[in-house]
Amino acid sequence: QDIKARISGSQSINETIRGATFIIECIPEDINLKKDLFQSLDKLCGEEVILASNTSGLSPTCIASDTLLPQRILVTHFWNPAHLIPLVEVLRGEKTNDHTLQRAFELLKLMNKKPIEVKKEVPGLVGNRLQFALFREAQHILQEGIASKEDIDIAVTYSIGRRLPITGPFMSADMGGLDVFSAISDYLFKDLSKADQSLPLLKKLVQQNKLGTKTGEGYYLWD
Repeated sequence: QDIKARISGSQSINETIRGATFIIECIPEDINLKKDLFQSLDKLCGEEVILASNTSGLSPTCIASDTLLPQRILVTHFWNPAHLIPLVEVLRGEKTNDHTLQRAFELLKLMNKKPIEVKKEVPGLVGNRLQFALFREAQHILQEGIASKEDIDIAVTYSIGRRLPITGPFMSADMGGLDVFSAISDYLFKDLSKADQSLPLLKKLVQQNKLGTKTGEGYYLWD
């Protein structure tokens, strides 16, 4: 109840940003929508106000391209669900200054988040690139009939799903021995999926409007 009491909504930008020193937008992933919003915010806010986007894939340089003060604009990508997942990926645009980056990190740490700096503007930042590399291989394993979807999920949940919260991929490699990981990489990488788009089974499910929990069925039945 205390948290809910601190949250208010408004359809007026002027009312919403009144008194704000750090603004994070979460509007749909449409570059023109975001550019328009940031252009408006740039005109309405004092130059000391930081403007951040929650985008997971759009370029902060592009988002800030029509603003007068691009140096105070950056990306702070909160991982979903944001109230449970600590990670926030922070990405500066070409003109974002050090002060803006520092203030973002200070605020995020104050919120008990775990911010990381993404040093290059790349699609998917860090987290989604890792997540979708795993998802691509999971699709491939299912498509090839190597294992069922249930067993693929179990293989992740009861192996790397237990390990990765404690040791990330590089720490895990150190613990396993880099000579071992190098040798496995040499023979395994060439056999992994190199698909450059979603695989046929996933495309078929989407075409059938089986989109997961929101439609009641996807890979699994959600009744």
